[in-house]
Amino acid sequence: MRRIALIIPTLVAVLVAPAALGAQTNQPVRAASVDRPWSVALGAGLTSTSPGSGATLGGALVLDLSERVAVEVTGSRLAARRGSDGVTLGGSVLLNLLRGEPKAMPFVSLGAAVVRTSFDMDSAEFLGRMAGAFGPGATMVPFQGSPHGGMMQGPYAGPNYWTGAWTNGPTVDLSSMPMFYQQRLGPMQIGADGRWGMRSFTDPALSVGGGVRFGVSERFYVRPDVRALILMADGDRDTIGMFTVAAGMTF
Repeated sequence: MRRIALIIPTLVAVLVAPAALGAQTNQPVRAASVDRPWSVALGAGLTSTSPGSGATLGGALVLDLSERVAVEVTGSRLAARRGSDGVTLGGSVLLNLLRGEPKAMPFVSLGAAVVRTSFDMDSAEFLGRMAGAFGPGATMVPFQGSPHGGMMQGPYAGPNYWTGAWTNGPTVDLSSMPMFYQQRLGPMQIGADGRWGMRSFTDPALSVGGGVRFGVSERFYVRPDVRALILMADGDRDTIGMFTVAAGMTF
């Protein structure tokens, strides 16, 4: 919720100032010409997620359907942060907030995405801190509703989460992994190579946000953009906040 509270005022600031500017000028933005409805853009920025903040790189393919409406397909890589990274693929409808072709065109977006988040469980942020303490075949069992798990020698054949008191061995702190993912982790066993390996989650998300498209020449534009990806799984949700600045070209 705190990330959403930070995203909303940022989005308002990004949209309101250009809208006021656009209302006072009739200068055309050639980069948004209806004669060239397609555009591609590449950008970079920052993300705010449960595992922590990091960088993002991505691109977009945009088609202007009319003066006010466009559709886009986007993809991005969420750079490694605290032992985790991710990729996103999504599509959105963009609605321009002004008519005509002002130099600064604010827009809002609404769409959907798929987000794949991966955790390196051998990282010191997760189970790597247990390196050497247990050999191949040892199992970690998450505790239900708790940011901890229990360690035991050998395989485990019970439910995905342990309830009640743990008396089978030491415990491990999993609080570096957001509860959104932790509660779907399930038991994990050390492989024959002595490593925990990667654990990945693929989740649907709602994408909401907006930005401004600044025409800088006949074919090129710059687009700062703020988005919130609201991930949903098993009745729970998590939010990724993204701020990017992209450079685009129409054709």
